[in-house]
Amino acid sequence: MASTQASRRDVFRTIATDSYREWPAYDTTGLYEQSSLSALEEDIQTVASAWFAHEAHNSVDEFICELPLRYVVLTPHDQYGEP
Repeated sequence: MASTQASRRDVFRTIATDSYREWPAYDTTGLYEQSSLSALEEDIQTVASAWFAHEAHNSVDEFICELPLRYVVLTPHDQYGEP
């Protein structure tokens, strides 16, 4: 079954309402900033655990396409410099 707007909303509502989840990691602790790969890893684990727990989500491809990465600053980790 493909993800829908409602199922995606359910996933992020689950993350937002769980008191033991802190997401995004860079925003909830002073240990990380937006360019932190550790924060990105922690956030991907948080979203993946909620995403694949939902009955409508079983596709890794859909997960990758829906993962919100707009807040991540990857420039410091770019090995190529030019496009």
